[in-house]
Amino acid sequence: MNISEEKIRNQTKRPNNKRHEKSLLKEFSGEIMIGTLLFIIVLFIIEDSGIKNTIIQRISFLSRSIEQRLIQVFDGSIAVISKIGIGDMLGGILGTASVIIVFMRIRKKIILRYNELSYCPECGEKLYLIHRSSPQRFVSKIFRLKMHRFKCKKCAFNGVRIRHFHSR
Repeated sequence: MNISEEKIRNQTKRPNNKRHEKSLLKEFSGEIMIGTLLFIIVLFIIEDSGIKNTIIQRISFLSRSIEQRLIQVFDGSIAVISKIGIGDMLGGILGTASVIIVFMRIRKKIILRYNELSYCPECGEKLYLIHRSSPQRFVSKIFRLKMHRFKCKKCAFNGVRIRHFHSR
């Protein structure tokens, strides 16, 4: 390759994708929160006016109202639970557990079946990513899966690769 072809190739290169770069707020969110808390602490230590008393009164009112709401919820739930029999509760727990186990098994079977797909199984060409359909997005959200849809440019093959949600 001569120098002019290399210059043209470098000029037509796509710019780096900035999608994965973190913003300053996301990158330093912990430090910002710590700094804000330190500022508030210093303000409370130095300040002797009514602002501190007002904030303390608001916080105590909020905590009392939350406490009252929790007591109401617990009293209501205890009344409902006392009307339900032990057999009903065990049936509900076992039913919920069986639904969770079924979902976990379906998820595992889906991952095992569609785990590997990089090249077209019909012609052997490299596959290209295309947009997922709405049902595929729905299934990936429900079962917590990472789903990619591929298409072959040479033949008419369309396929899906499914992996664990936190895999690469």
